Amino acid sequence: MLKDLPFAGAYLDDILVGLKSDAQHRDHIKAVLRKIDEWGFRLGLKKCKFFKSSVQFLGRLIDADGIHPDPAKIAAIQAMPAPKDVSSLRSFLGLVNYYQNFVPMMRDLRQPLDELLKKDVAWRWNETEENAVSAIKTALTDRCMLTHFDTRLPITVAADASQYGMGGVLAHVFPDGSERPIQFFSRALNTAQTKYSQTEKEALALITAVKIFHRYLEGRHFTLYTDHKALLSIFGPQSVKPSYALNRLHRWSIFLVGYNFDIKYTNTKEFGQADALSRLISDARQIKDAFEEEEEIMNLLLTKRWSIQSLRYRLPQRILLLLM
Repeated sequence: MLKDLPFAGAYLDDILVGLKSDAQHRDHIKAVLRKIDEWGFRLGLKKCKFFKSSVQFLGRLIDADGIHPDPAKIAAIQAMPAPKDVSSLRSFLGLVNYYQNFVPMMRDLRQPLDELLKKDVAWRWNETEENAVSAIKTALTDRCMLTHFDTRLPITVAADASQYGMGGVLAHVFPDGSERPIQFFSRALNTAQTKYSQTEKEALALITAVKIFHRYLEGRHFTLYTDHKALLSIFGPQSVKPSYALNRLHRWSIFLVGYNFDIKYTNTKEFGQADALSRLISDARQIKDAFEEEEEIMNLLLTKRWSIQSLRYRLPQRILLLLM
């Protein structure tokens, strides 16, 4: 119904219409109402809100400054008593997890609580777990905000890896030179990834960041920041691949060819958010993304030398094309 109205966004039966100009906003509202009428839908006037400077939507508070956690939901988290068993702990973490993009170190903060969800781990509630709950509540209470994505502003992606984890941030650079985050990510390395060389870990962090932020980056120019100089020669647009850039490093460099980016080096001391995200995380639980499963299949193929023909009906087409 709204596919021809790019200024209107819908989620199920909720519709958002937003713009900076009141005059244009009025015209857009009329266009949306006209479309709704053409399709034969009816609206409840009491549920409609017009010309609001902020709106609560899907657990977020959206205004001109950016996207904030819904204060009502944060108040509910603050009021929740300490979990008494695994069931109540899952409920607490389920609500908290919805706001993990607002807190860069969320996975690290909840790590002691995630341990209690593991199989065959006896229930306990000591000072460590109590401190974890308090730290999460404090982090969500503090002013945390993500900026709106704006196609007119420059985009940066910073990613870093430590011994056990990796993290990154997608950000906008504003005309005054300041940077504000659009989204964070942090993730623990699996057993195989902890055995990578430091160059491979740093490269994995960059590749993971690009894949997670793909919808923001596809078809747009952006800048990749790393504190590992070797990656400039491996992933740089004009680079000649060194002799050791084999297998996974070579595949990753081929993957990045599909993006329009510059890669720049920044000193570790100035790397801030990405460096902290990678180092704060240690053994947090994680759910594999699709591209991580593909990476494992690729490694198996290389180590066991399976034939492509035998995997033709088991691998995604994009992997087969890369292998062939």
